[in-house]
Amino acid sequence: MSSYTISRHPEGVTLNRREYILDENDDLMLFDTADKAMDYLSEHMDLPSRDVSELEDHNIIIEKVD
Repeated sequence: MSSYTISRHPEGVTLNRREYILDENDDLMLFDTADKAMDYLSEHMDLPSRDVSELEDHNIIIEKVD
């Protein structure tokens, strides 16, 4: 089963390691679908777009992990 993560590059610098969304136990939050990850983001911030590829232009990365 695949999962999706949400991350960003600190200060928008791609040389920096990504920061990931963590749960209350400091474990990596995994979402069943990209849409569920997008829903989570929508609940916690005002998104510039609901398109995953456009979010990357704003330093927000929703990525599939296996």
